[in-house]
Amino acid sequence: MYDAQRPTRPERPAAPPGAPSKNSLIPVVMVLVPLAVLLTGVVALAGRAGLMMIGVAAVIPAFMFLHYLLWGRWLMKSIKRNPPEDEDA
Repeated sequence: MYDAQRPTRPERPAAPPGAPSKNSLIPVVMVLVPLAVLLTGVVALAGRAGLMMIGVAAVIPAFMFLHYLLWGRWLMKSIKRNPPEDEDA
């Protein structure tokens, strides 16, 4: 009922034919280059211990990403494909 009363969203105008693309790798490079320099410096100064520190620090984001894939994307796709039956009926 409420959705029927909601005003329609205006369409975004198309970019002119000669407009430059807004997709750019500059922000990605601006993050990755200093990160690579930092990691190289840690390994250069600390040697094998530096590699161990980086490995341990990489475990936390990897663990979070694994849970995002399993419980975020995979489970939501599964629920959308097979919606649960109403148990109250």
